[in-house]
Amino acid sequence: DNANDLLSTECLRELGILLAKKILNCLQL
Repeated sequence: DNANDLLSTECLRELGILLAKKILNCLQL
């Protein structure tokens, strides 16, 4: 279960990074 939780956290963090990059790109435009 710990491995699954870690994977989920990793995926959520990656998604957050992608969203942040897209938002920053929109703000720069």
